[in-house]
Amino acid sequence: MFQRLKRKINLIISIALSLVILSTSILAYTMLKSIIYNHYKLLVTQCIEQSNKNARLYMYLIEEETNYFAADSSLVHFLKQGKFDSRIIAILDGLKNMNLNILGVSVYSQNNMAYTSNNVSNAPPLQWILDNEIPPDFIKDPNQQSGWMLRYKFMDQSYYFSYKKGKTGVLSLLHKIMDFNGNLIGIMIVDTDVDALNRFYQNELSEYFDLHGSYLITESGRALAKQTPSKSERKKVKRLTMNSDNKKSDDGNKGNSGIRIFQQNGKDLIAVSSIPSSSGNIVVHVLMDPLNSKLSGLRTWLILLSVLLILFSIGISGALTESIINPLNHLYRKMKSPLPDTDL
Repeated sequence: MFQRLKRKINLIISIALSLVILSTSILAYTMLKSIIYNHYKLLVTQCIEQSNKNARLYMYLIEEETNYFAADSSLVHFLKQGKFDSRIIAILDGLKNMNLNILGVSVYSQNNMAYTSNNVSNAPPLQWILDNEIPPDFIKDPNQQSGWMLRYKFMDQSYYFSYKKGKTGVLSLLHKIMDFNGNLIGIMIVDTDVDALNRFYQNELSEYFDLHGSYLITESGRALAKQTPSKSERKKVKRLTMNSDNKKSDDGNKGNSGIRIFQQNGKDLIAVSSIPSSSGNIVVHVLMDPLNSKLSGLRTWLILLSVLLILFSIGISGALTESIINPLNHLYRKMKSPLPDTDL
């Protein structure tokens, strides 16, 4: 008796408990995944911030070395003569030899004379640099003594053929040369190896993450990389770097640090950060496979746990059903049993 009711009650309790277990497991996995991803992004951001500090110290060292040579009284004297003086080349070689990451040095005087360190030839004319590379505000602003920029437009010509490390582009320091009266008499351009700057990010992040690579990208969105990034990555990075505001993008975020992070194809992390003291950006590509593999293990563990809990809940539902049906069966048998005869 009550077998049909017993099956219905057992089924309802089993389904209810199973739904609670499944929804709890899914919610727990989703929350844990979100927390882990956010923490992972935070760690990436912190590593990039530290790399930015290291890169800024490296750039500051080159700035100080350049400032020392640009203020050299001999250089100022030779430039003010208004005629070509080969002794300037020796001064530029001295600056180049001070730092292994300096690829070459050029100086342009106000009378359009160009001087380069011995390893550089066929330097572009000053007017071409002013029209194509140097920001107009740099020359006009009396308060800006120096600035950094990414250069690549002249890469296909013989000027950079001697730069074995600079075929994709160079990170250049622009420095004004002033006379003792504070008048502009020339511009010094110090070309440095982009890979040297890259290494600050690669070494820092590869210590903690599975790093796919990093590369510099110009203000216009051109990637200075030995291996060209994927089309979708370039498109997304270009859109982020050319977006002048600091608002949150549709699938990326930009915190107070100025570092924007988004997921490439829903998997790998792509982080974009401004290069210190420059209009360019550094792009870091972090592989998510190791983390996703661990999350996959967590998901498998939760599935197995859910299955065990569901099986346990089925047993619980059976016991609950019995606790409901048994009293009903007992009552039914009582009601069906004949009443004892009584003599009036």
